Amino acid sequence: KAFVERKKTVTKGYVYYSSSFPEWKRAVADTMKECYTGDPANPFPKTFKKTISGKLAKFGKKREMGKQMGYVAQLTKRVKTEGDAVFNLEIPFDEGAFLKSVETYLKEQLELQEMFVGSSDDDQ
Repeated sequence: KAFVERKKTVTKGYVYYSSSFPEWKRAVADTMKECYTGDPANPFPKTFKKTISGKLAKFGKKREMGKQMGYVAQLTKRVKTEGDAVFNLEIPFDEGAFLKSVETYLKEQLELQEMFVGSSDDDQ
């Protein structure tokens, strides 16, 4: 028998956004803000890693600790150049409104027949 490859065509697209950060990210940012010394050269005290590890232990499994500590490392690096502004987890624009405003463009560029943009916070 001859093998005929059928190309699957994607006709629907789904884009979900969240109106808030996960609880563990907010806890990390809050803890880091509390520990922040204000000195860009040495932004956190020597006990910082122990403090943040203890806080993160409350939020999940050990296998997630790598992802969480990666987030801590990212914020630690950014705080050296951006200061305490990195602890503000508010998005300065309406993410949902923006995505809905470019929905037609995304649909056309991705060659979709249908496109759905919605909040992951909504019950579905």
